[in-house]
Amino acid sequence: MVNVLTDLHNGSLYNSLHLLFEKRLGFNLYRPIGEQWFHEGYFKIAEPYGNYPGTISQYLAINDRPYDPYTNLNGDLVESDGIYKIFSPEGNFEHKAITFDTFKNMKFDYIVGSHPLHECWEGLLQYQPTPKFIMQLGNENQTTNTQNVLSSVWAMSPRLGQNVCYYHQEFDLNEFTYEPPDNHTLIRSFVHLHPEKETFDIYKSNLPEFQMEAYGMGTDLGPSQNIAKQMKESAFGWHIKPADGYGHILHNWYACGRPVIIRGDYYAGKTGGMLLEDGKTCIDLDKHNFTENLNMIRYWSLPDHHKEMCKNAHDIFMKVCDFNSEAENIKTFLSNIL
Repeated sequence: MVNVLTDLHNGSLYNSLHLLFEKRLGFNLYRPIGEQWFHEGYFKIAEPYGNYPGTISQYLAINDRPYDPYTNLNGDLVESDGIYKIFSPEGNFEHKAITFDTFKNMKFDYIVGSHPLHECWEGLLQYQPTPKFIMQLGNENQTTNTQNVLSSVWAMSPRLGQNVCYYHQEFDLNEFTYEPPDNHTLIRSFVHLHPEKETFDIYKSNLPEFQMEAYGMGTDLGPSQNIAKQMKESAFGWHIKPADGYGHILHNWYACGRPVIIRGDYYAGKTGGMLLEDGKTCIDLDKHNFTENLNMIRYWSLPDHHKEMCKNAHDIFMKVCDFNSEAENIKTFLSNIL
């Protein structure tokens, strides 16, 4: 059996690697558990936060506290033969997690560093010289000197001699499915920390005939419990995010066939920009003045117009994201590992 080690720093990214390596390729995917990973210098998730102990504990602590994506990712676990099975409601599957000492006593075929600070994971090869190291890039403007790169940042330019495979991070299309809209005036945001809240509030006050809601950390409503269902209940996504990476939420909206209200300039030349066409698959606030934007939102909310834009949104997703063919490309990439 092929074994793969990767880090966990983003739940949606980890779910996509699970769908790729375990569901599609039949490999075993493992992630770290135990704070020794931090103390040995191979899990730097807390470094941007001054190595705050609570952040280290959130990702690595072995404890009996309930699962909580914001304070404890290792709740609801069972250990057997050195492997911790951790049920994650996000993705609805069990993570397989290992301590640093267990890693050193196992055989791995691939080590995948996915956190922007995790080129240091290449140093793990000193414990096991057999595995091939892959750097996964998912943040815009992120680069790497690593030879083998799995990149969902399509704007990334390869360096001479790099083996690079571009792909979209997969998510469950049985969950994020297209349904024709029933509601034409409900606008929802699922962007954490709610950037440009003042813009959202101005549009909300000038569109009294619309219901506008924002979910996520830093919002009045808090995190959503069922994003796919709530997306399909919506008419539009409000997705203003100045520094998006691959953009799981953006792609989720389009898989559900719901167009977004967006600032297109944030996506110029980026992966998510392939989904955006003002007046066809989205409403781009950067293309028009405030009054014109209000009129566009009203125009595209008229039932016939809205249904047309929803179908366009789903059609562009199906054209841009072909997880099946990309999985075949990844198989070829793995066979050509340097």
